[in-house]
Amino acid sequence: MAEGKRFSQWGINLKVVHKLTLLSLGIGLGSLSVIGYLGIVQSREALIVGQTEALKGILTARQEQAESYFGFIRGQMFNFSQDLMVTEATAKFVQGFAAVPEQLVLDTSDGGEVYKSVKGYY
Repeated sequence: MAEGKRFSQWGINLKVVHKLTLLSLGIGLGSLSVIGYLGIVQSREALIVGQTEALKGILTARQEQAESYFGFIRGQMFNFSQDLMVTEATAKFVQGFAAVPEQLVLDTSDGGEVYKSVKGYY
């Protein structure tokens, strides 16, 4: 009865049935809240793990693709190194590339072709 008087001070007069109903409702809502929170946490962790595994798969595929490409290039280099025509062309390319700075200086000096064409353009 003392408890009934305490609620009646606030203008609330609850019977035992109402108190048990409110207690059951509170326990039910509390358990639903805990279950919902745990479900959210576990689903977030499952999504993170799934995405991590997917990214690891993509990384592995890209790694294998790069290794395959470099293996292909290695094979081409071996085949080209055995070809006489390719080795001769490479030697001539090296000679021609070494002559580029000299030719560039001649072309861009005051009497060179590039100098004249640029000067004529502007």
